[in-house]
Amino acid sequence: MKNKDRVFISVIIPTRNRPQLLKRCLQSIFSQKDAPPYEVIVIDDHSDGLETRRVVKSFGAKYKRLPKRMGQAHARNIGLERAEGYIVAFIDDDCIATSNWLKEGATIFEDGVVGGIEGMTIPHPDEPPTPFSNYIDNRTGRQYTTSNMFYRKDVLENIGGFDTTYTEPFFKQLFREDTDVAFKILSLGFVIPFVDRCTVYHLRTNNRYLKPIKDAVKHFLDPKLAKRFPKLFSKSGFRPLSRGHFPYYLGIPLIITGILTDISTLIIPGACGILLSAVYSTIRRCSGKSIKSFHPVLLFLYELTIVPILRLFSVILGYFKYGKITL
Repeated sequence: MKNKDRVFISVIIPTRNRPQLLKRCLQSIFSQKDAPPYEVIVIDDHSDGLETRRVVKSFGAKYKRLPKRMGQAHARNIGLERAEGYIVAFIDDDCIATSNWLKEGATIFEDGVVGGIEGMTIPHPDEPPTPFSNYIDNRTGRQYTTSNMFYRKDVLENIGGFDTTYTEPFFKQLFREDTDVAFKILSLGFVIPFVDRCTVYHLRTNNRYLKPIKDAVKHFLDPKLAKRFPKLFSKSGFRPLSRGHFPYYLGIPLIITGILTDISTLIIPGACGILLSAVYSTIRRCSGKSIKSFHPVLLFLYELTIVPILRLFSVILGYFKYGKITL
């Protein structure tokens, strides 16, 4: 607990095997300015070794290690059970809160119709950009990701916390369970305003080559969410394909058609479309940063080649399981 006053906000952080990222997150939480009384609860999803525990204890935060790996939804639910605050604030261990994060989040709940608050999440300015950095951005709202969300504890308990069945079959990752929570609360008549003053920075992990693949297949669960909340899903603006990469989307069919029909003249413009997307994305995402090598373009080419196809394929598979298309 930050001080001896009654806790108003309980900050809940699930984590697993990322003690150094968690340390940066906790440093930002314990450096809050003019915040109401708050506590910090770290739920360790069965990390290897003792380093995570040492990091948490060095800050004086509450710590609970799960007896086995259960996933972030379970971890957040356990954190909710232990929370003493009127408000629960969720942040991921790979995020850094701005110094007024809790202060800005607390003031909005003075209105009784507010069931939650959605804050702004943006990539850390010192992190290298990628063509899909915008997928961790939340600059305009209606994403409801638990990297930066506040909820009234009683409202969250009323809906039963986080649904742990939102697990994709490929890597067994949870996805959209955080949006499911927000949609349930909105369906009860509460509002969840977007507050851009309530900001966190999202850090990139080192596993840059596997992560785009794992992120892409999560969209298998989009049809499940769309089936449960068709109107809210359509308003949210979720799309498996980014409209910002049209040269890529035109290039892939041209290459495939050229290969299948043995018309080599189609392959060259298709390849040019993909390359243009990579170069454009590099310049756009690296705006204000010097590009000293061709490596960013190669990374963009890798992600542009893999991610959209896997996203689309995963959504189609999800459609056959849940019966709701989300293109």
